[in-house]
Amino acid sequence: MAGLRLTLLGGFELTDTRGKSRPIRSKKAMALLAYLVLSPGNQRRERIAALLWPDSDEAQARHSLRQALVSLRKVLGETALITDAENLCLDPGCIDADTTRFNRLLGLREADAWSEAATLCGGELLEGFQSRSYPFEDWLQLQREHYRRKALDLLQQLLDEYIGQNQFSKALHLGARLLMLDPLREDVHRQLMQLYAQQGQYNHAFRQYQLCRSLLRRELDMEPDQNTRNLYQLLQHRRQQLSRASPSRPPKRPKHRHPVPKPRF
Repeated sequence: MAGLRLTLLGGFELTDTRGKSRPIRSKKAMALLAYLVLSPGNQRRERIAALLWPDSDEAQARHSLRQALVSLRKVLGETALITDAENLCLDPGCIDADTTRFNRLLGLREADAWSEAATLCGGELLEGFQSRSYPFEDWLQLQREHYRRKALDLLQQLLDEYIGQNQFSKALHLGARLLMLDPLREDVHRQLMQLYAQQGQYNHAFRQYQLCRSLLRRELDMEPDQNTRNLYQLLQHRRQQLSRASPSRPPKRPKHRHPVPKPRF
């Protein structure tokens, strides 16, 4: 069983099984660990050195790599890294990484497993992390897009499933999380508008439309598409019909109060 837990989705955090933080001081060592977790199996030292230290000559880059390995061994333990003269890899049993669990759960193709996988979608891969190495940043950008697409597809499938099962509360929560990853998804904004309307929360539906509209204006300088505008108008019309159909209450008449007799002395 893995003795350490690594969070990569939403940031970088290494903890032990009790939740105590195990900090890694060197950013290059953090980048190296993330690379080895996301690229299982033997990796060429030469490639890693060039990836993380592109501005150094080969000898200096390899020296920097050895220093990063020393930093990692201090935190992970001596047996966590398997190395030889030309290759290195991470012992897959030494770390329980959220990305590894995410991929495993997706592969099960079961509703419960997918629901558990959705809880791991805490944000962008290595969110906020910068290594100052352009080859690593290029590699990281590809990895981020890969996991972002997986997370979006997963959340959308679960959202559709919850809607089909009339689990409106779960659907609303999941839709909000999906929009955190991709705020410009008009189809998800429409789904939330419909969910709010189905529960009679028309004000929330209209606010969702206004949020969608303001995001599109600010980010893309465009208006919502025709489908979104049509839904907004339909919900406005439905709200008006409900208002007209609801019986009006007669005004309340003031209650007649009997005069209170004055006390006699």
